[in-house]
Amino acid sequence: MPRTRQPELTRAALLAAASTVLREQGASLSLDAVARAAGVSKGGLLHHYPTRDALLRALGTALIDDFRQRLNAAHAAELTAHGPARGA
Repeated sequence: MPRTRQPELTRAALLAAASTVLREQGASLSLDAVARAAGVSKGGLLHHYPTRDALLRALGTALIDDFRQRLNAAHAAELTAHGPARGA
């Protein structure tokens, strides 16, 4: 990953890499593997997420936020298609 002055993009890349590594390696996920997958140094990863726990918490929060956004979008589409009718 090229050096950037946009920390939000770096954090997003780190979380995407962590997600991939977690799927591939499971609970044995290491910070070294995440840093490699994201194309950053381990120090760069630690700048954003100082511990493995902090990285995993941020990943969990990001996954929950993504789920909520998808759920809200699906709900909005359902309301648009069928109106606010309750149970049938």
